[in-house]
Amino acid sequence: MMPSALRTPAFAAILPADMRLFAMDSPLRGLLSVERVALDVAATSRDQVIAACAALLGGKDEAAERQVRIRLTNREALGSTAMGHGCALPHARLDTLERPIAGFIRAASPVPFGAPDGVGTSHFFVLLVPRNADERHLAMLAAVAERFADAKLRQALAACATADAVVALFEA
Repeated sequence: MMPSALRTPAFAAILPADMRLFAMDSPLRGLLSVERVALDVAATSRDQVIAACAALLGGKDEAAERQVRIRLTNREALGSTAMGHGCALPHARLDTLERPIAGFIRAASPVPFGAPDGVGTSHFFVLLVPRNADERHLAMLAAVAERFADAKLRQALAACATADAVVALFEA
């Protein structure tokens, strides 16, 4: 992962052409917004986490929220999206989306989510993509998985006091 200081436009200008895309075109850039970050959510089960994800990404539209909840539940039924180390990446495709949207939930305490390491999950990066999403959504999933693999990032997420701080970590 390239250090954030090296991802600035000024630094990118002096990078070789084949590295500029990596530095400036992170698949996560602009994907997460402070409106879609919820910290210290009181959830104690997988269903409660999925409901919180649906409420966060479905907005004030009950039908959209219900659709998000159904799609995320169906995806989790195929296999847990928990990655271990207290992190999960719930994701689904939706017919009604024109572009990907994301959210982040930090549970107040770890939730049993079927992680391969058996550890409860506290950090949930939720990704919804259009039905016809191409390989770009796979790059988004891979980028989040790479971030979650970083112990320092997980510690920083646990310490974040604001949604702005969470967004900054994923934008770096």
